[in-house]
Amino acid sequence: MSAFYGTNTSNRSELSLPGIDALLGFMSEGQERATSVDELKRINADFVEQKIAKGDIDAEKGIEGAILYPVGIGPWGMTLDNAYHNEALNAAYNSYLMTQYYDYTLDEEILTNGVYDYLKQSVAF
Repeated sequence: MSAFYGTNTSNRSELSLPGIDALLGFMSEGQERATSVDELKRINADFVEQKIAKGDIDAEKGIEGAILYPVGIGPWGMTLDNAYHNEALNAAYNSYLMTQYYDYTLDEEILTNGVYDYLKQSVAF
């Protein structure tokens, strides 16, 4: 997503839309990953086991209502780098592109086109 970082501050907000579309296009896969305990353990198995023991993560259902993204996603729901590199907050980190787009355009329609759900699920993770 770094290719899109300057699009809003340079008054070219429309150029950030393909990045936003890629993030939104991966949501169903991200939801499946967040509810898979095996997938969560790929990030850090010891940490996930501790969270399960404390009751913070469901041992069967993972983290419901959340999204988990690997480091490398591409357009149309593709995965380009199916690794996490110990980074569990890729979805939340990339929400910057959406919040900046909204801040610079005040386009409320984009919020109803999936961005608000994306943000809620990022926070849930």
